[in-house]
Order: sequence, then structure tokens, then C-alpha cells
Amino acid sequence: MARLDTGWHAHPKVLGLGLQAMGLHAWSISYCDSTVSDGFIPMGAWPSLPGVRAAVQRLVATGLWTVVDDPAGYHLHDYLDYNRSRAQIEADKAAVTERVTRYRDRKNGVTLARAGAPGPGPGPGAPLQGAPPSLNPFPNGPPDETSSRRADAQVCPICSRTFLGLYAEHQCASVQRPKRRPGLGRLLPAEARQPTPPEALAELEMLERTRADRQAKAARMAQQQA
Repeated sequence: MARLDTGWHAHPKVLGLGLQAMGLHAWSISYCDSTVSDGFIPMGAWPSLPGVRAAVQRLVATGLWTVVDDPAGYHLHDYLDYNRSRAQIEADKAAVTERVTRYRDRKNGVTLARAGAPGPGPGPGAPLQGAPPSLNPFPNGPPDETSSRRADAQVCPICSRTFLGLYAEHQCASVQRPKRRPGLGRLLPAEARQPTPPEALAELEMLERTRADRQAKAARMAQQQA
């Protein structure tokens, strides 16, 4: 990335250039960074715009551009004081490439180790650092459930009890099976399960009659309005 001094816009030498020379000077900084030329501008590399020759002469006259004979062109004054050289840019790119390569090697090593494939990481079967212990109760595979071993006794690896037949038919004591949800009556207190008192039944009946009378009255009023 090309760097332009923060005080460039207010420098007396820059302000005395005029707009065309100021624009060409800013263009030359971007060009040198893009081509990694360490501040060198070949002859005729600038864009063919009106007044560009006068701008070049103005930059040379103020000392912002220095004439170079071999190869023919100009050198941007103090360019390397504010921008990186070709050697610095190549060193930075090499450092970034090395960091990316190390990161990919570490990532690929962990991925291959988890997949059990050979690679720069630990070998097949080696536990990963920081990995939790395996919770598989059958590290050597589930018990044999073929028909030929239905009559053979087997030991449950969870509850350590001996059972006959298929493992899927074994009632493991240590496995917590969901309990049946009790009915609503069992959740209610004993007082709520007692018969409703006659007084409450009479009050409910009166409320029901009142609601029916209001509905009938509303229906009659609707018929009269119609």
C-alpha cells in the first residue's frame, strides 16, 4: 500500500506545484508502489494527459523528481523514507507465506490424526491432546447377538449382570427408563378428589340458568331489531 505523508497537502513545496504537478506527484507514488520500483519512474510511464510535460518539468525544477540517465527516467525524492522497498515487500510476503504454511501443516496434521490417516500429526490410534476420554461402553464392539448365541450367557458391560439371549432384550438395571406420567387425579390433593358439595352444585346450576336467560334475551332483542 502506497503511503502519502499526512502533511503533504499543506507542504509549501507541494502547494507551489500547481494542480497538474500535484496530481502527477501523487500518481507517481502510487505507480512506484504498484510496480515495486523503489521510487523509479521510467521515461514516458505517466499517462498521456494534457499538461503532463509541463508537470514533469515542474517536479524536476522543485527537486521532487530527480533525473536518472541509465535507465532513462526519474527518481521520486524521499520515496523510501515513507514506503517499503522491494526487499522489504518480498520479505513480508515470504513471512506471510511461511505463517500460512505452518498453520496449514498444523491443521492438516490434526485432521489426519482424527481420521486415522498417516500424516504429520500423531499416528493412528494415538489419543489427541486434551481430548475427553471415550464414553463408549463397548470399546471392542457390542456383544454378539447372533442367533447361534441366544442360549449363551453374557455379561452386561454396564451393569455387570449376566443375561441370556440378545443384548437388546436385556433389562439393564443401571439404565434409567422414563416413568409413566401419573394421571391427573393422582396429581390433585385428596380434598380436590372428594365429591362436590350440594351448595356448590346449586350455585353452578343458577349460574348456568342466568347465562341461558341472557342468551335468550339477546336473541329476542336481535329479532325485534331485525
